[in-house]
Amino acid sequence: MTDHLEHISKTSSIDPNDPKLYWILRNVDLKNWESPDNSQVLWLFGGPPGCSMTGVSSFIAKQEASRRNDEVFYFSCSKEGSDVITTFTHSVLRHILNGSEPRLAKSIIMTFLSTLLCKIIQRGRSRFRHGRFSDITVEEILDAESGGLLAALTETVIEMKTIPATPIVIDGIDKIGLDGCRFLTMFCSNSTASPKPKVLLTCRLDPDIMKIIVRVPCIIIEYDKERRGLGISYPLVVSLAN
Repeated sequence: MTDHLEHISKTSSIDPNDPKLYWILRNVDLKNWESPDNSQVLWLFGGPPGCSMTGVSSFIAKQEASRRNDEVFYFSCSKEGSDVITTFTHSVLRHILNGSEPRLAKSIIMTFLSTLLCKIIQRGRSRFRHGRFSDITVEEILDAESGGLLAALTETVIEMKTIPATPIVIDGIDKIGLDGCRFLTMFCSNSTASPKPKVLLTCRLDPDIMKIIVRVPCIIIEYDKERRGLGISYPLVVSLAN
């Protein structure tokens, strides 16, 4: 997506005063994340019935964009079609390129394309026994399967160790599978850029994803724990019945 704010604007709005959203919007961890000098990685897990996590993520992204002169990377996995991993890969790569100097951008592109080319060669070795490398076009390289694209993006970020400092908000990461979640944990922890970007990710409750993210430094706001009063950090709302 070239205009993330336009994409955000198409998302259904929420009422920030809705008590069902207090577990997020009045949480001290979110308030700390929103502070200008904060570079934490914040994960939002779960949500009660009727709570639109896409609406919440877009609301937070809008707030962050207003504080950052419209500089924010927003991606909703929940809004994409069946080829969400391909769209995600291309969007993140474009984001990295847009925030890189020309010489570094060229190196990033070369790393990404060469990784994809190696995977094509590995899948079809017989095709290249007679030196038919000239048959491969850039279009064919980019037409890789979604898993190959994500693996190439992962390899690129590992090698370049660079992430633009623009705040990042990604909604519904469970839609890109466990490999996508592994990429995001690496993406958040592997950068040597200074300052590091602040990152906010939303996800449905998934034990397998939880096992992946607990290995990296991050802050977790989990609906079920907040609802039970564990680590609650906002005023309790008490409903008084007559």
